[in-house]
Amino acid sequence: MIGNSRRIDSSQLGVDHRLTDLIARYRVSEYLKPVAEHTRDAFEWLCDQADLSQHQLLLDSGCGTGASTRHLSGGVAADPALGDQAPTLFIGVDQSAARLRSEQWDAPGQRDGDVILLRAELTDFWRLLAEASVRLAHHYFLYPNPWPKPSQLQRRWHAHPAFAAVLELGGRLTLRTNWAAYAEEFAAALDAYGHPGAKATRISPDPPMSPFENKYLASGHPLYGVCYDLG
Repeated sequence: MIGNSRRIDSSQLGVDHRLTDLIARYRVSEYLKPVAEHTRDAFEWLCDQADLSQHQLLLDSGCGTGASTRHLSGGVAADPALGDQAPTLFIGVDQSAARLRSEQWDAPGQRDGDVILLRAELTDFWRLLAEASVRLAHHYFLYPNPWPKPSQLQRRWHAHPAFAAVLELGGRLTLRTNWAAYAEEFAAALDAYGHPGAKATRISPDPPMSPFENKYLASGHPLYGVCYDLG
């Protein structure tokens, strides 16, 4: 283990021992949950906004207010996954209309130059992208809800059956979290899906990339990350 953040209220230390078996079951079954209609509408709106095959795509999954997506759009030159071969779209997706509306968002989505914000269920949105053979340049998971109770394992993104769609999208994955066990599990999930070599490490972001990150740094939280290139 790389350590444990005492700021997360959980009895879990390290990777949940059930994770590998859970993913093994996912790999031999089909995830059949119907796609939410508002997510399908958001995806179709996105496709009307831009030809996704003609852009480099950066996806900020669980973007909250969209502040992190806007931050990322300002740091394109520093992103190793993005080159200058094609224009880049920065897509922020969150399930909460209330959080998005703090950025004057309006359904089904908002576009401001190369930044697009959408309200959608992420697990459905990833599947729609994968079904459309969309490829990402970079995919960010910035401080997702850790769901720290052992009974909540399958609510964590890497332990959800739709995570397989994330891997189909390719690109560079970046996770940041204030719970060491979450980062360790994220790396372990990649390995269980046949993508070995991911490592969870302590990080010291400067400058902070999102309001959550700023809050955690200011309060002295230890922060952890995983970066992995899916190709």
